Amino acid sequence: MLGELYPYIFDNPRLKRTLQSFFGRGLDETDDPIYSHLIRWNNTSRLKTFFAGEIADAIGSYCGCEQVRQSLPEAYGRADNLTKAQYLEMSIFLSNYLLSSQGDRVAMAHSLEIRLPYLDPRVIDFMGRVPAKWKIFGLNEKHILKKSFQGVLPDEITGRPKNPYRAPIKQSLLNKKTGEYTREVLSEKSLEKAGLFDARKVTRLLSKLEALESPSEIDNMALVGILSSQLVHHQFIQDFPRRPADSISPAVMVDRRSKALRSAD
Repeated sequence: MLGELYPYIFDNPRLKRTLQSFFGRGLDETDDPIYSHLIRWNNTSRLKTFFAGEIADAIGSYCGCEQVRQSLPEAYGRADNLTKAQYLEMSIFLSNYLLSSQGDRVAMAHSLEIRLPYLDPRVIDFMGRVPAKWKIFGLNEKHILKKSFQGVLPDEITGRPKNPYRAPIKQSLLNKKTGEYTREVLSEKSLEKAGLFDARKVTRLLSKLEALESPSEIDNMALVGILSSQLVHHQFIQDFPRRPADSISPAVMVDRRSKALRSAD
């Protein structure tokens, strides 16, 4: 069944057992209000093992999942399973991460202001009133969208299964051009200076990634998470300037306020 749901990640026989373990954790906890996201969050939580001892001690037994459960609105419990999943995705992932780091920030860095038609308030309002069975029809995702474009787009587009874009993390960060820089940022000296991650565990992770042609999703996530954290620390903590290098201290102040204002002062 999982192979039918995710054929694009079950096409590697070597990873099949790992994937079964990935999806099997918490699979029967269907009564949990955040069930739709538990598999992702439970597996991602393994990355906390890379934190340095002091950071790990500060985190302790804290679990963000419980914080999410406590923040759910009263009407959440009356919603169908798909609506619950969509609420979690939109309120936690979509606005805070996807549209920010992979949308607006990237576009604005290149002086572009993007327009996302499926985020038009009229579309959102309409789809909020469409029954869940029309959104996912069995294993056929985006059902109503595909039906609306039949006869407009070719059948090979409207009939194909949903397939997300997957970032080639290892291939992008550990290739001939970028590998040296990634290793420098994740060197033992750099990691110990920042104090965020256990240098020995990160070193073992790098060796594992370089040895495998197709690393696991968790190892890829660990690489990009650790690297991103190190870069943020370098830019905004370690090397953050107290003042811009080209700042100017004004020597002359011109007061153009009216006489009435100056008299009132």
